[in-house]
Amino acid sequence: PLLLHVSTPQLRRFIKATHNRRPHDWLNKLRLQRALRLRRRGKYLKEIAEMLGFKSICHLSRLLKENEKPMQGGS
Repeated sequence: PLLLHVSTPQLRRFIKATHNRRPHDWLNKLRLQRALRLRRRGKYLKEIAEMLGFKSICHLSRLLKENEKPMQGGS
């Protein structure tokens, strides 16, 4: 990555050291967090999948179901 002026191995080590996961896993976590926010705002799955580069709406849907936390309601 020339914009950061570091080599790819250096970037991998940095992400592993700071986020305790591989770069691919870290990016997937970020994409999923963004997808969850967009879904809570009422965006359609197809739109979210296209925006965030998911290849399959079914895959995105499964990931969202696995990671969504029930909204807390007051009663």
